[in-house]
Amino acid sequence: MYKLNLFALACFTIVMGACHSTEHSGTCVPITGSTRVVVQPGNVITDPMRVRDLIAFANARLKVSQPSLSTMPAPQVTALFYNGTDFVGAIGAGSNFFFVSCSNWKGVREATALGIGDFERLIGRADTKRN
Repeated sequence: MYKLNLFALACFTIVMGACHSTEHSGTCVPITGSTRVVVQPGNVITDPMRVRDLIAFANARLKVSQPSLSTMPAPQVTALFYNGTDFVGAIGAGSNFFFVSCSNWKGVREATALGIGDFERLIGRADTKRN
């Protein structure tokens, strides 16, 4: 009987572990009212049309995940959105991912080379070569 209970406990543990996700998903609040974007490393964008285009780009990528078993990767370039002096959100790009941060959530999502190219064009780094 003891071996049967131990076997049942082992099976239960395996099944429950397989069902447990290794990531937590969430969605950032949309960015609104941003008046400037600080690109790190780089420059400051205050042109209302460019800021608007970057907001639209970021807001289309608000659903992200936080890996629970590893550290989130760090982006190579980040666009920080401000309304006056108040931080309202950020989006960054790495080799194959976007990092998104806002007041209530942060995480990463997969990105294609085309998406990263669009981001770099919007922040004025279209001529930057990626490693």
